[in-house]
Amino acid sequence: MDPVKKIFWRVLAILLLLVGPATGALAGGAKTDRAQLEQQIANHVTLQIDFWGMNWAGRSLTERVRPAPEKVIEKIRLENRLYGFKERPEPAAPPPAVATALDSILMQLPDTIQHILKDRFIGLFTVNHLGGTGYSEVVYNADKEEHYGIIVVDAGVLKQKRANEWASWKINSMFRPQPGSSVQVRAILEEEQDDTIVNSMRFILLHEIGHILGMATSVHPSWLAWQGGRRVDVSSGFPRFSWKNGADKTIISRFDDRFPERAAIKAYAFDKASLAKHTNFHTLYACESPWEDWAESFATYFHVVIDQRPWQVVIEQTGQPDQVIDSCWGKARCREKEAYLKRWFEAPGDQRSDIRSPKDYQ
Repeated sequence: MDPVKKIFWRVLAILLLLVGPATGALAGGAKTDRAQLEQQIANHVTLQIDFWGMNWAGRSLTERVRPAPEKVIEKIRLENRLYGFKERPEPAAPPPAVATALDSILMQLPDTIQHILKDRFIGLFTVNHLGGTGYSEVVYNADKEEHYGIIVVDAGVLKQKRANEWASWKINSMFRPQPGSSVQVRAILEEEQDDTIVNSMRFILLHEIGHILGMATSVHPSWLAWQGGRRVDVSSGFPRFSWKNGADKTIISRFDDRFPERAAIKAYAFDKASLAKHTNFHTLYACESPWEDWAESFATYFHVVIDQRPWQVVIEQTGQPDQVIDSCWGKARCREKEAYLKRWFEAPGDQRSDIRSPKDYQ
């Protein structure tokens, strides 16, 4: 299996950076050792609702923020061994700003969506030394269906950067300029007065909540089914706007002929602006997979359209005018995705839609 796919077994969304092939002794170690670890992870008790019980359902959403249980720590350590991450996570007290960030999201979410989270979202668990910023995980119900979800975040990483600094750092982790290039890339998520650590956490949580809601409302097929080697259909729901089934079990972008940089995703290629000119992906992270596409689209739509906050990427190069890439919401290239999200926020989970099939964006 492709090393990148193996890394994503652990994360539905990893926000530290796009991880390349795993490194470390076990990452390239004996197949028997890897197989044993993969089996332990796939059958881990934390993936079953029996482990969690249902007491969490009586708590408010902000009361579900707490240090990660020891069994969650055990599972992350197994995953870090498998993928060659050197970090050994430990439970950590949630920074107070996490609850503040979550509250700011909940104040703007429609009641219908809050009810979904109350029914499906088991909790947000904090650790130190995760090996990433955060990720979402599916939990199976008693019928072995993907039904519930948890979020794990690194408390230490969350406290390090304000919103614009974090967003710029995230983008630059995927941008590899030519040697000697004077290109600088920075992102704007907040106006100066709102450029805070709380609002950095807020956007991170939006992305992860998007993953939980995407699973809960079936806007896309199962990630775990695809990762497990099964073919999943991306011709309906949200994925149909940007993705199609390829040969065998592969999933490919509808824009790969005009955005070939996607195959070498660490090359941002903003000098050609292929992402903004020829696709309906809102961010570079969105073009990783249908699942990241949904989470990034959910987060940026909420941030820009519902909460009326800024989103820009600025490319600066000595001796040339700055290039500014604005949010695609409100623009023709993302019109159909925007229509889908508008309807989803009005009736989440209702997949009956008269939205047209994807256009051939020019």
